[in-house]
Amino acid sequence: MPGPMSMPVLLQTFAAFKPDGLDGEMRSFLENGDVFIRAAAADILADQPPSKENIDALKSAFAKSLVSDKHDNDAQLTLLSAIVKLDKTEANESLKSALAAADYLLRRHAANLIRQNGMQADFPGYEKMAARVGSFDPKSGTRLGQVLNSAGDYRRAIARKNGSVSAVLNTQKGSFTMEFFPEDAPLTVDNFIKLAKSGYFNGLEVHRVVANFVVQDGDPRGDGNGGPGWSIRDEINMIPYGRGAVGMALSGKNTGGSQWFVTHSPQPHLDGGYTVFGRVNETDMKIVDQIVRGDRILSVKIIEKGTPRK
Repeated sequence: MPGPMSMPVLLQTFAAFKPDGLDGEMRSFLENGDVFIRAAAADILADQPPSKENIDALKSAFAKSLVSDKHDNDAQLTLLSAIVKLDKTEANESLKSALAAADYLLRRHAANLIRQNGMQADFPGYEKMAARVGSFDPKSGTRLGQVLNSAGDYRRAIARKNGSVSAVLNTQKGSFTMEFFPEDAPLTVDNFIKLAKSGYFNGLEVHRVVANFVVQDGDPRGDGNGGPGWSIRDEINMIPYGRGAVGMALSGKNTGGSQWFVTHSPQPHLDGGYTVFGRVNETDMKIVDQIVRGDRILSVKIIEKGTPRK
């Protein structure tokens, strides 16, 4: 049986043949435990002719996802889009639930769907509901789409500009050091440090290597879709993507979390689009150049000099 990483692609390939019973098969995958498999199934159902069975299954899967998916909103976003596409009237209940969610990204997605489909009259005040970004509420059970940083986090992050901070990554090919830019990307650096100190990166496989482009890691799933269960703001700055630049991987605006990359060569097309928060010197790039997909990050050690230790 194919694993979660390959199933979304296999489902799309299967659907392309338009087999008999496709809808029923996809409805069964809406019950799958993996959020990305459910998202793929919902995406396929969105392109099928509307039917009560499909719409009811999508609505049920969306309601369940709000309860069960506390660390990933991919299924929720895709399910909601599918419901609206198939039947705007049937989508009202799901849209109301989305607008009441703690996750700002889900609320914003719901607002966009309402606006794009001319449904504003059914949702008075929806823009205010979507725009609200609240502080993290432990009762919500999720860290998605909420303000996670405390005043102490900001003070600690800003204080690092008066010192230096780096990370020594021990890999199967040897060790290399990332020198961070705490003045240019204070919260991105702070986020990486907190993850590293928790052991988050230890043992993770490098899931992406593109020759003469990047080495990318930080995904516990290993398929490019994983993250820590929250996202951080972009900190776009003036540092160019030269060889050895350390950047934050994104799937859209303000969607960074734990996936980072190091550039093998200058990549000017990335400038101004992805947060640069560190660099690897030329000597250590000889280690980075040897890393291939499947190599592991064994450990990460944070070294701070001249900054408060809180």
